[in-house]
Amino acid sequence: MIGEQLEPEEKNIKLMTYINPFLCDDAAQKKDHRRNLFEEAARSGYLVKNQDGEPYKITISSFSAALVDLTNPEAWNWIKGIIKEELVSNGTSGWMAYFAEGLHYDAMLFSGSDSKSYHDHYAEEWTRVNREAISEAGAKI
Repeated sequence: MIGEQLEPEEKNIKLMTYINPFLCDDAAQKKDHRRNLFEEAARSGYLVKNQDGEPYKITISSFSAALVDLTNPEAWNWIKGIIKEELVSNGTSGWMAYFAEGLHYDAMLFSGSDSKSYHDHYAEEWTRVNREAISEAGAKI
């Protein structure tokens, strides 16, 4: 029918997106945000720390960001919840879970693990937390 309004599912439209474990504090740049995930994570101790015990901010082009500390079980569950809420529950059909290779060798981890030894394992854990979110949400991505 001409002019008929169909929902995305009816048009077979699939939303693909991107997620990574870095959080940036962009509240000053974005006035219309619902949540400041960086602030939530920092306040709860969910970010990888530097030698001074502060969130380990890494410069990425024109901004800085910090990694979620996946060795912290509470941080793990928090970010998994974010994935379920913001991606799965919003109808995302799939996403690229990438950029988990940024853990610096001198970072301080919640578990006390040596960050140099944990560096490659971090990417595996990032993949695992995404897979768990999909599975627990009952999604078929």
